[in-house]
Amino acid sequence: MRTLAWVGGAVVLVALTFGLWLSATNAPAAAPTVAQAIAALDPAARAPENVRIRVKVLNGSGISGLARRGMQVLRDHGYDVVGYGNADAPVDSTIVELNPVAAEHGERLRLALGGGVRVTQRETALPYIDVLITLGPDWQPPAQPFRP
Repeated sequence: MRTLAWVGGAVVLVALTFGLWLSATNAPAAAPTVAQAIAALDPAARAPENVRIRVKVLNGSGISGLARRGMQVLRDHGYDVVGYGNADAPVDSTIVELNPVAAEHGERLRLALGGGVRVTQRETALPYIDVLITLGPDWQPPAQPFRP
């Protein structure tokens, strides 16, 4: 009886080992980490090195959580998002308003948001920020990476 128990235990052990080996060899590739996803972003869309671009993101679309997603996308691209919230009034399309000092960064911000947004330059400066972005219903955020 004791020999039968040993043989049964050995068979179970071999089966478990084979199952683990099989699952390890057929495992799908791991999803990229947030750091890997950020490193793969278009360099032309990233904030320039050693330059602080202060951005405020407003949700003018009526879609819940859009300003927060815009903040995450811009921070992943290296922009300093100093605030986000809801716009006072809805907008038809996404607008990027640049202070005169940030005029050269309009194309980078347009690319970071996925293109297709209207970039304008303000005549009067915005206090405490360089860029005001009002997200409209036309802006589609990219797939959200896993953030533990």
